[in-house]
Amino acid sequence: MCEPVTIIAGIGLLIGAYSASQQIKATKEAAKIQQEQIDDQASAATFDVMQESRLLRSQARASAAESGLGGNTIDNMFNDIAFQGGFDASRIESNRQNGIAASMAEANGRIQGAQAQGATQFLDSSMSIANHYQTKTVK
Repeated sequence: MCEPVTIIAGIGLLIGAYSASQQIKATKEAAKIQQEQIDDQASAATFDVMQESRLLRSQARASAAESGLGGNTIDNMFNDIAFQGGFDASRIESNRQNGIAASMAEANGRIQGAQAQGATQFLDSSMSIANHYQTKTVK
């Protein structure tokens, strides 16, 4: 029959393993939600940039039509507006990718911490059992 110290240490070990497992699960879920938020923000910002770019092109067309301008100058202005919109969208995408990478690194750090905590609890329980049996056999 198991002794109370062994039972208590075993229960502590199981609780520690379950706690670490739940912490890892919660961390992964939080990281997933954070990534979805980053994606949503980037999508909204990209939409705003493209909307602004379309507005600027429309205003440029209207101004060109009113003043009677045309040719290369207007084409260059349209190209510049399109380039700026594309550049801003590219920067938003780069920031999105960097945000997701940072989020993943943070989540991985938390997961490794939880795993290390679980391993420490396992070692503490094992040492407690070993010390109990060692002192019992010495007496």
